[in-house]
Amino acid sequence: MHGSGDAGRTDLPGGGRVPKTHPRIRFFAALDELSCRMGAARAIACPPLCREAETLLPRFQQALFLLAAPCMGECAKRLKAEQRFLDAKTAELEKKLPPLRKFVLPGNNQADAALHCARAACRTCELLAWALPDGAAPAVYLNRLSSCLFALARLSSNK
Repeated sequence: MHGSGDAGRTDLPGGGRVPKTHPRIRFFAALDELSCRMGAARAIACPPLCREAETLLPRFQQALFLLAAPCMGECAKRLKAEQRFLDAKTAELEKKLPPLRKFVLPGNNQADAALHCARAACRTCELLAWALPDGAAPAVYLNRLSSCLFALARLSSNK
């Protein structure tokens, strides 16, 4: 059986075929990994360790679809609203934490490790977004998302 992507090309949302090594396809693959890592973190971190993760992570996973939309212009307004929510939520989480006085080492518990894995995957997505011609807005959102994931990880380990 021959799949449509077996020759190293794939369809872009909105039309067109490109090599699977195209920067946009790499970005989509990284977003997929990020969503999976957030799902794993949600499965591990949700009650009792980090109740905030239970509601925030699914919302963040849904927002990733905005970053992969073929109509970034149409999605920009929704992405801005998500970014404002993210900024407010990160500030709220950080108020619950002690001041950061040293580097944080992931792995204090399973939830902390899973959330840090999601945060690291988010940083990769951000780097890939900057390589796209229309990647500034997604990159900024992903930068803020990694900060929120960092706060969630710290909250789950009480550090």
